[in-house]
Amino acid sequence: MAWLFLNKHCRASHELSEEMDQHLAELQQALEQSGLSREDALYAARKQFGNASSLSEQSRDIWGRRILENLLIDFRYVLRQLMRSPAFALSTVLTLAVAIGANTAIFSVVERTLLRPLPFPDSARLLTLWEGEPGSYPWYTFSYPRFCYFQEHSRDFADVAAYDDETVTFTDSAEPIRIEGGRVSANFFSVFGVKPVLGRSFLATDDRHGAPDTVVLSNAFWRTHFQADPKIIGRSVRIDDAEATIIGVLPEGFQFLGEPLAIWRTRMEDTRTFSPASVRLGAQYLTVTARIHSAVSMAQAQARLAAVDAQYKEANRGNSDFKNAVQAKLLQEEMFGPVRTAILLLWAAVFCLLAIACANISSLMLARATARHREVSVRMALGASPWRIGQQVLVECLTLAFCGGLFSFPIAYGIIQPLTPALLRAANSVPEAHFNLSILLFTFGITGLVTLFLASVPLLLHLKQGVHGGLRSGERGFAGSRWATQWRSAIVSGQIALSFALIASAALLAQSFVRMNTLASGIRPDHVMVFSLDLMPASYADWHSRMRFYDDVLRRVQSVSGVTQAAIASKVNFVQSGLSYLVQPEGAPDLGPRNPGTTGSSITPDYFAVMGIPLLSGRSFAERDTAASQRIAIVNQAFARKFFPGQSPIGKHITYSTDHITCEIVGVVGNVRASVNEADAETEIYLPLSQRPWLVAKLLVRTAQPVAIVPVVRKQITAADPSQALSANQPLEMMIARRLSGPRTTMFMVIVFGVAALLLCATGIFGVVAYTVAQRSKEIGVRMALGADGRRVRLLVLGQTFRLLLTGLACGLPLSLVTERLYRNLLFQVNPNDSAVLFGSLLLLSAVALAASYLPARRASRIDPATVLRSE
Repeated sequence: MAWLFLNKHCRASHELSEEMDQHLAELQQALEQSGLSREDALYAARKQFGNASSLSEQSRDIWGRRILENLLIDFRYVLRQLMRSPAFALSTVLTLAVAIGANTAIFSVVERTLLRPLPFPDSARLLTLWEGEPGSYPWYTFSYPRFCYFQEHSRDFADVAAYDDETVTFTDSAEPIRIEGGRVSANFFSVFGVKPVLGRSFLATDDRHGAPDTVVLSNAFWRTHFQADPKIIGRSVRIDDAEATIIGVLPEGFQFLGEPLAIWRTRMEDTRTFSPASVRLGAQYLTVTARIHSAVSMAQAQARLAAVDAQYKEANRGNSDFKNAVQAKLLQEEMFGPVRTAILLLWAAVFCLLAIACANISSLMLARATARHREVSVRMALGASPWRIGQQVLVECLTLAFCGGLFSFPIAYGIIQPLTPALLRAANSVPEAHFNLSILLFTFGITGLVTLFLASVPLLLHLKQGVHGGLRSGERGFAGSRWATQWRSAIVSGQIALSFALIASAALLAQSFVRMNTLASGIRPDHVMVFSLDLMPASYADWHSRMRFYDDVLRRVQSVSGVTQAAIASKVNFVQSGLSYLVQPEGAPDLGPRNPGTTGSSITPDYFAVMGIPLLSGRSFAERDTAASQRIAIVNQAFARKFFPGQSPIGKHITYSTDHITCEIVGVVGNVRASVNEADAETEIYLPLSQRPWLVAKLLVRTAQPVAIVPVVRKQITAADPSQALSANQPLEMMIARRLSGPRTTMFMVIVFGVAALLLCATGIFGVVAYTVAQRSKEIGVRMALGADGRRVRLLVLGQTFRLLLTGLACGLPLSLVTERLYRNLLFQVNPNDSAVLFGSLLLLSAVALAASYLPARRASRIDPATVLRSE
């Protein structure tokens, strides 16, 4: 395009030059024939060709130099004007920088999570399958038999793969270390379109029980632990104290569900979570994904998967894994589901902040245009075109918006830094946000829209008043025009409406977080340190060896000075979800796979004392409850009320698990909330760890000094088994705080944006009221001369604010009701239409609006009528 432009204008200039040469030659010939004097010749030349300056201007217009010169002149003029008004320039640039920076920061997260496809080939065809309701938890809900059936019977329209996470001990180094790993089906990497950079992927022969253990390394683990050795393929390493052969290395950056796994293995059937019998009967522990074929639509795939699910239920009636139907949804939607609503809410909040900022600056631009309207009218009377005036206004707004956009980048960076880790704690799959070309284009786009909006207000007012209005009435007539007054009122009312919606949202989220944090959890988390104990299957294959290790660790830890109590559990209440068991209460009909479910955990006798869970009736576990004694269980209140309503469960029997284990209930304990995001308790059974020991467990230590006791406890664990790798440890209070970090971040960000909006709104109200007082000073002086006192004048000014407030709240109330329903899922024990929250937000905004109007009202009440009337 630039080349065509230059070519066109070069050709026009060349034609003009040729035409001038031709005319000069003709003129010289005519002069020689006529014998005219020099003066007569110059007169004839001007008459023939026009003024030389006019020709120069014509040539400059052809080359477009006039436009560039005018832009440069306007830019220098704008700089001089802004330097004369540093307060206006600084406040405008900073306001825009904060609003654009916040939008840029949130959009960078939106772009990475909701707009950009997953980093896999043709990721729009990747689905996740789960057993449950449409909005339920989509991970780790498939059983191994169900996965195998779906994989076999879906080959004509989809490739189905499975994944399960695991923590393993890597013993091929100086000392054992714990690393995160994953078990996947043989076709997992091909489904995601990932090829190893070294070696090969898994084969179908690798993914079966009893096959030699093979390992694929992550690129990061290969570089850090094997120094990127290209000859690593075929090397044997020890994982969980067993030999495994390295067969491949994955490309850099590959992750699934945001987990930075170090090693990948297959043999999906060999899980450490469930026994082989439970796996065969439908124990649920797999995350299943599928890639639908290119000729198959999403609706067709869902229908076909539903048909396969129906066939599986018909063929496996004895299994326990089909109480609910199989759901299918795009993988990307489910990966970012936990943070989608929070991200969109934050984006809506910062967009409201940008709108309020633009409205505030628009009011300032209107006042600035008022002060310069007589000057503009004079310029238009002297021949300046509307385009010339508009160009100058546009240059001024573009300069301010560009500076605001430029300074927005450090602000956006400052917001992204704490926001990304907080979102990662809510969903591991959230990628790290950073600036790229799309973010840059978005920022420039926002800047451009802001520029057009800011330029339109003064330009429209100049054109509406015209030349004669500005010359006749001066500034007061222009400022007092009905259009200008209505525009100022609309700006302030819009600011109030948006501010009310933001403040109400922030108040609801704050109330939700307070209730989430203060509602009784059922446990006492203070002074409790949690240590992970993940045993190696090869070393602790039987229950007896596991209990011997657990007993040894407990004995050693309890002997440490400063330790009050210690216990071991397969899960920690309130911060972890337990395994799900099918339960058949005594006297109830056996529904087989359709029996109701409950969560369960295995614990040592002191667990309730360490966690502060009260024993309500019956007895707790004791040392005499061993693997050889009668099977027993303790249930919580929710379990007792559901399965034994109106009677004591003590002495009753229940049958649980797919293994159909029958035990006697010996005690009832208090309820514990299911999680920080849930108010109610799940039905739960507690089993003696000696009668059902797991490979994965937690050591809980209550002590007055949780941090100081860590090295001593870790030393005792190593003493119990030197080959046992030391896992992570952290205070229980920190584990709870980590789960609260997502709601806390959302609440904090919305509160910050709400406070910023409130301040901008107060500034806008103050500016409009103060400007109105200045324009109505003569009227106020006359009123006071006729007997109005200061109180009536103050009420007159505050009445204007009250009218603006009512108009803004009338628009803001329905807006807040609509927006609050959009993030209903983020609220905890709070009604989105909570009248107390709405009324409190209304009072806060009203107080701020009236406070912002008080100083202008006070100044108006102190006007001296004589001084005002004399000046007129």
